[in-house]
Amino acid sequence: MKVKYNAANIGDLLKHSWLIEVTAFLSKQFPTEPFRYADTFCGFKEYEIENFFKERLINQFSQTKLYGIQKEYLERNRYLGSSGIGRKLLGNRVQINIFDTNPDAIDSFTAEDAKILPLKSGYDVLGSDRDYDLIFLNPYDDFWDVYEVVIEKIGIKVGDSSILLFVPFTEQCPSKELIETIDKTGIRYVNGTAETKNPEMDEKWNAAMFFFPANEISDEKILIIEKITSPYK
Repeated sequence: MKVKYNAANIGDLLKHSWLIEVTAFLSKQFPTEPFRYADTFCGFKEYEIENFFKERLINQFSQTKLYGIQKEYLERNRYLGSSGIGRKLLGNRVQINIFDTNPDAIDSFTAEDAKILPLKSGYDVLGSDRDYDLIFLNPYDDFWDVYEVVIEKIGIKVGDSSILLFVPFTEQCPSKELIETIDKTGIRYVNGTAETKNPEMDEKWNAAMFFFPANEISDEKILIIEKITSPYK
């Protein structure tokens, strides 16, 4: 299994903490219905984890919900990916749709885990006629080649779906321009960042999260999201 970044790096800690909080919040809005979740940069179901990242989770994050979910996997020197986290949180209630351009990643899932979407790109879900309770977009750094188009599509898709976007960035990436692009659209959002403090292990990438609530989510409820994600900003 060859992956681009180390499992449980600083970006994973940020995005999976947000994923847990946002999923829990959204699942309470319509508690009796199936939760429709799309993860179109899904990666592998689970990953090998190096000792540094395992020990950091154990020693520094043992009181977090993320650690509680990962504990049994850490005991096997594994780290559970985002789709698996969704399943752990919601059980059989969640309907998971996945896509990844890496066929080996897709092969790590079973038919019971998730349904594979017939897409060409993970961003194509933004043009889908199907509405989702949550679309999780977790692209690599190639996001910066297409970010303006992606934000435009997000602005349309929030008409029927909430979207959680993970963004890796460095000083060379136009993060200020990204915020300006989002603000110009008028899309409502909540965001937070995590900066790498150990480039040797976490590499050069910092991480940002953006939650774009569906239009049906009221401004009052967005304030709740801001509160519950504030420890992870």
